[in-house]
Amino acid sequence: MNCCHCQTAERQFDAARAERDLRSYLHNGPGKTTRTILDAVRRSGEPIATLLDIGGGVGVIPFELLAVATESATMVEGASAYIETSRSESQRRDMADRIRYLHADFVEIAERVADADLVTLDRVICCYEGFERLVAESAAKCGRLYAFSIPRDRWHVRAFVALQNLMRRIRGSSFRTWVHPVRRIEDLLVEAGLEPRFESNGLVWRVSVFVRPRGANAPAEGRSSTADQRIPNLADPIG
Repeated sequence: MNCCHCQTAERQFDAARAERDLRSYLHNGPGKTTRTILDAVRRSGEPIATLLDIGGGVGVIPFELLAVATESATMVEGASAYIETSRSESQRRDMADRIRYLHADFVEIAERVADADLVTLDRVICCYEGFERLVAESAAKCGRLYAFSIPRDRWHVRAFVALQNLMRRIRGSSFRTWVHPVRRIEDLLVEAGLEPRFESNGLVWRVSVFVRPRGANAPAEGRSSTADQRIPNLADPIG
């Protein structure tokens, strides 16, 4: 894949990084934001037969959900090392025939990707400077639940991300991350016909889950903004 995003991902997420991430998962389980997404999805009570995991890394979300009730998953990943590592692990778990791997920048192939009950973007939106297209295109694929994690839009997080980007620039890396306004992301999801149902805020990361109301296939005219809709916290049930 020759897209700019994939070329950057290839350099940032190499085979050594993929192996480290897999070892961490096997020894310690899912990371904090991933675990929060998985817990929220499980508690939702929604039947999730199909999954679209964008920027899936070594495949933690597919592995965890396929082990329970999810039937099939599509993982779109820009780094080939992650795909190779994930595919090898999927074979070890006897899940290879249930995961479709696509080495690509999702926004470049969105029209060719099938809809799914659940769409996940764990620590992915922050890797796109032009995040609006990613959010809009991925939301259009969501049949029921849409879950994502992003850095919180707070001064200490912006300062930390700026320092990280400075160090990358000094080392000659072209990879960058961004802190995007959550209100704009939420507005895009509401415009796509989704409604907020859950959020959890940590020191650095925010996890949110949106739901598509049953019977709703397109954005409803006159839908209220996210500011007018209550978003439950971690202790609230997802309805």
